Amino acid sequence: MSAFGLAQQLGLERATAQAYIASYFNPLPAVAKYMEETRKTARERGYVETRVRPALVAARDQELQSRPPRRGPSAPRSTRPCRARPRT
Repeated sequence: MSAFGLAQQLGLERATAQAYIASYFNPLPAVAKYMEETRKTARERGYVETRVRPALVAARDQELQSRPPRRGPSAPRSTRPCRARPRT
C-alpha cells in the first residue's frame, strides 16, 4: 500500500503514513527488495507468478495420501459392484 492510501484509510497525514511504512520495512530489507523486484517483473511481463515451496507441497500431498478416502452421502457402502435391476 502506498503512503497516500494508508493515510487515507487511517486518517493520517501522508508524511506520518510514509514514516510508518519506512519503520516497517527498515528491519526487513529482504522483504522490501523482494516486493520491488516483483513489481518490476510485473511491469515487464504484465503478470506475476506465485511462489510455492516444493517441500511444502510434497508434505501436503503426503498428508492427503495418508488419509482414508472420503465418502460422500451417496457413496456406496461396499466395494462390490452395483448391479442395477432391469426395469419391468
